[in-house]
This record gives sequence, C-alpha cells and structure tokens, in this order.
Amino acid sequence: MATYEWDIETWNGDEIVDHSHRDRLNEFGMEELIDAINQTPLDSSEYTKLVLVRDSDRDGRAWAYLTDDGKMPEQFLDAYERPVCKVPKRFIEEFNR
Repeated sequence: MATYEWDIETWNGDEIVDHSHRDRLNEFGMEELIDAINQTPLDSSEYTKLVLVRDSDRDGRAWAYLTDDGKMPEQFLDAYERPVCKVPKRFIEEFNR
C-alpha cells in the first residue's frame, strides 16, 4: 500500500533545508503554493519547490517534482531518478484545479 503527501521544500542552492507537508493542496496558503509552483526566490539563496511524495512498502520513497514549465509529471522517480510508477489521476486533477 502506498501513501501520498504534498510537500513544499525550501531549497538553499542544491540542498533541502526545510519541508512543509500537507495531505491536500488547498491546505497550503495560496501565495506559498504559487511561489513553490513558480520556484520564486525567497531571498538571494533560497527558493521553494512543490513535490508529491509517495511512500510504499514495496517501492520505498519516490517523488513527483513539477516539470520546468510548472506541470505535474506522469511518473514518480526514485532517488536515482528512475521511474517507479505513474502519478494517480486524482493528484493530477487536484493540481490542475
């Protein structure tokens, strides 16, 4: 069985320095969400990214980061950027609302 959660990650260069997890996108503030979708710089060195995280007993942890043009990807990738499985349609629909 797999579990899913949305995460707005705060990045400083190539390093994640903070996480903000939610079950639903509408639980984030609108400005916070828009900044993460657009990867708007917070200051000279930090920015945020939106990602859907999947945890599975069988496949481990995998991530679906937005594409460079701000769209949901079709697949989750593992830590080695290998495809794990498809992103369920309900999450794509939630994002597109």
